[in-house]
Amino acid sequence: MESALGLLSKIFLAVPLLAAKRMYHEARDTWNPYVGCLHDCLYCKKSFQRQVARVGRIFGCEGCIRYQPHFHPERLSRRLPRTGPGQFIFACDCGDWTFARPEWRAAVLRRIAELPDRTFLIQSKNPACFQKDSFPPNVILGTTIETNRDELGRAISKAPPPSARYAAMATLRWPRKMVTVEPIMDFDPDTLLRWVKDISPLCVYVGYDSRLTGLPEPPRAKTEAFMAAVEEAGIPVRRKLIREAQPSRPGLRG
Repeated sequence: MESALGLLSKIFLAVPLLAAKRMYHEARDTWNPYVGCLHDCLYCKKSFQRQVARVGRIFGCEGCIRYQPHFHPERLSRRLPRTGPGQFIFACDCGDWTFARPEWRAAVLRRIAELPDRTFLIQSKNPACFQKDSFPPNVILGTTIETNRDELGRAISKAPPPSARYAAMATLRWPRKMVTVEPIMDFDPDTLLRWVKDISPLCVYVGYDSRLTGLPEPPRAKTEAFMAAVEEAGIPVRRKLIREAQPSRPGLRG
């Protein structure tokens, strides 16, 4: 009969993986030797923060409960599955790379370099932080750009504004980049399309807020036209939850 600790371990592994699968169907697994973020994004409180806190209470990890940046070195040696074409392991998906200490990042990257037959995704809403590290070639670097409008970005997050994320990704000399436009907020089509072209990612994920946080969302027709324009530019689009726009919170305007 399976031990209680074994069952809890399975729960720990399943919760972040299910969350990542909702974000990216191509995620073969998740791997969280580093956890935590201080961007305080409005929509994250209902998703990653809540899920990580639930697991933290099970294992008695105060850092997970408070979603504060912290390290789990015991997870570095966890066995990770091989990835096929188009697949990846979402590394440190329950945190933001920018808040990880240099020694934590170095340990994670050493382990990634030991597994050249796996592909890893590392994301940050402060992609300027990617300049601090030397990444192995089996890493995809990604960021989230929910809109091109800085005023909306500042209204829902302490992360650098969208224009800063765009500039960092556009100047990042790395061949494997990814952009996530999720949860999408209202935007200016020509500007956001130009940003995506300048970044030249492997693909773009687009989706609406699955948590119904009350973000200022664009009409569906506008989003559909944007995705068609991205594809016409030769950049693959991965469609997430695409639906009609919902009413936004008071004080948040598109």
